[in-house]
Amino acid sequence: MATTRFLLQALTNDNHANALQTILDGEEWDSFVASVAFVTLDGVCALEKQLSKYGPDARIYVGIRNNITSAQALDRLVETGVEVYCVDTGSIAVLFHPKLYVAFAADRAAILIGSANLTFGGLYNNIEAGALVKLDLQIADDRKALQEVLHVLGGLPKDYPGNVFCVKDSADVAGLLSEGRITDASIAVPPRPTSSDGGDDRTEEIARMPLKHAHSVFALRPYRRVAPGNLGTEEAALPRALLCSFLLVWESTGLKERDLCIPSGTNTNPTGSMFWKKGAATDIDQRHFFREEVFGELEWQVDRSRTHYERAVATFNIVIKGISYGAHTLRVSHNMRTDSPAYEQGNSMTSVSWGNAKELLGKRDLLGCIMSLYKKEGNPPEYQIEIE
Repeated sequence: MATTRFLLQALTNDNHANALQTILDGEEWDSFVASVAFVTLDGVCALEKQLSKYGPDARIYVGIRNNITSAQALDRLVETGVEVYCVDTGSIAVLFHPKLYVAFAADRAAILIGSANLTFGGLYNNIEAGALVKLDLQIADDRKALQEVLHVLGGLPKDYPGNVFCVKDSADVAGLLSEGRITDASIAVPPRPTSSDGGDDRTEEIARMPLKHAHSVFALRPYRRVAPGNLGTEEAALPRALLCSFLLVWESTGLKERDLCIPSGTNTNPTGSMFWKKGAATDIDQRHFFREEVFGELEWQVDRSRTHYERAVATFNIVIKGISYGAHTLRVSHNMRTDSPAYEQGNSMTSVSWGNAKELLGKRDLLGCIMSLYKKEGNPPEYQIEIE
């Protein structure tokens, strides 16, 4: 007889990632089938170990033409060895939107159905609802329920051949990207903020909802395109047109008192600056990444009084909780010493002084929020800081 367990993610200690990992690791199944609207790289990585275990015995249907499913995610999904089918409804107004995860064997099945997509937010942090239904396939009604689900999903490629198709390799992914049917997750247009209403410098002091959250650790990198038919050759550079878009170059982990210059310790003074650290990235050398890659095109000058420092200025648009607070000229500094304990320990050597933006950022309701840094190529480059 079927049993059901209800999940309410972020408001309780339950989350969909743990539920799926427990299902797939805890029992041996003959096959796994999933259907989701959106897929992102960090969502795939959350289940990568389990998906790789099933390989071609797993099939996933993924919605595209939705401005969320990314090339990075599809590439990683293909690399796990599972069968990947994209569903393109042919309309941006009609989404392929079912969220369904099904594991089954000869005598039993587990179905997780609800609102969770294969994204980090969907599996961990969004407020999502789901029901985990376990079926006994020796019971006719349970067996019929599973067969109906598998019949509908399994029939999609045959029933809709122009809209549902298998993605087999990176060349297929590159083709979808070039056609604009999936996104490059590292190319991001900053949010469309509202105005701060005539220069009012007050941020909206609504504290972040204290949910049961996890943190992603993936740094987004530009999707390196491989032209169809040229697999194995050197990857093509980003198309010039995309260099006119904003690039998401860095994300923080949850902001701390030190970042926002609001120390609570009696013996700690606010510095008015923040070091550009690894943040959510795992694959950057924070000693060089920001000076050479993020801010490399700025006009750097050696500080006359502290000659081991370089200084540069740049314009940053600042957006906090969806409200734009305009452009601010901020100073960026880099410590050039390579013989210091900080350098030898791998610490960050590049910082930003908040200057007149300090009053905007020095709010305790921003503790735990995520800061994103966007860059737009140009002479000089443009930057935007978003805190959400």
